[in-house]
Amino acid sequence: MSEPIVSDYKKVGEFVFTSGITGEPGDPETQIRNIMNIAKERLAKAGASIETVFKVNVFLSDITLREKYLNAEWRKTFPRNPPLRTTVQVGFAEGIYAEIEFVALARANGQPG
Repeated sequence: MSEPIVSDYKKVGEFVFTSGITGEPGDPETQIRNIMNIAKERLAKAGASIETVFKVNVFLSDITLREKYLNAEWRKTFPRNPPLRTTVQVGFAEGIYAEIEFVALARANGQPG
């Protein structure tokens, strides 16, 4: 088996950066929910958590998905002190509606930050 060409995440000092995460198959709402769940798993493997995320870059196939689906899932995922967010519309292959990158702080002794 060959080595992957892209890492799921990189830890640099106290920071954890994820690669862009997609959540297909499914409709936009399902994909965004899947992305958030995958992000939680990847961040935990890297020693961070969704609570320590401070910057997120969101790429959507249609900017109207932000109001329709992203914001509702965002409020569930980040109910308090939401991270910074940049959201842009981009072109994707058919069937992909969203890709999201996360930047978080690693936990020290199991504590955020």
